[in-house]
Amino acid sequence: MAIDIESEKVIPLGAAAKYTPGRPHKATIYRWTNSENNPLETLKVGGRLYTSVEAIHRFIGRCTNPDSVPQPVTNSARQLAVEKELAAAGI
Repeated sequence: MAIDIESEKVIPLGAAAKYTPGRPHKATIYRWTNSENNPLETLKVGGRLYTSVEAIHRFIGRCTNPDSVPQPVTNSARQLAVEKELAAAGI
């Protein structure tokens, strides 16, 4: 889900720790934005990164319930899907 700047409380990324339990370091917050499977949602305006309080809540919720985070498709899973499709087509 993307940040809705009209209805969410947008804050600078550096201030996100104030809205996060345990007040993690700024570097931790920035790492969360680059997470491959579960990134913290951000906006870039004028070269500065922003997030929203609601995006932080969604991120923490996904971390708390990892089943809600989509898992990456591995090469072996892709290969299996292709083999099933070819078998169904009779090839």
